[in-house]
Amino acid sequence: MPVVGRKSRKKNVCKFKTEIIGFQKYVWGRLPLRKYLLGHHKCFDVASVLIQEFPCDAIDNSKSGETLEVKALKQTVASCKRHLALVYGEPEYDKWQDALSQIIWQSVWITLRWYRSDNSAAKSLRKWRRQWRYGKG
Repeated sequence: MPVVGRKSRKKNVCKFKTEIIGFQKYVWGRLPLRKYLLGHHKCFDVASVLIQEFPCDAIDNSKSGETLEVKALKQTVASCKRHLALVYGEPEYDKWQDALSQIIWQSVWITLRWYRSDNSAAKSLRKWRRQWRYGKG
């Protein structure tokens, strides 16, 4: 007979580790106040592009602060800027270039800390990338 009032022992899964929208909200919550200048739609776009461009292999093969890691992160920021320029178009991107540049760098560091914080975070990021590349199947 089950005990009444006892909570089940289900594993507490954080939403930001299992769903893309949860990760976007995680990044949004850790950005500084200048995020309100851009709005949450643009910051969510930055997080989505960052998932697609994040250098998982280079991060896994290097230690924190090594030159390989720094070069990979610089390339990631450059590719995110190119990707967002294509998404928004040149006139719109040029209007928000300075703010987007700062938000991209801060989002990269937030994502890097999140990626290294837990093994399940790295697995989630890799799964999301696979889904984008090969479809949702």
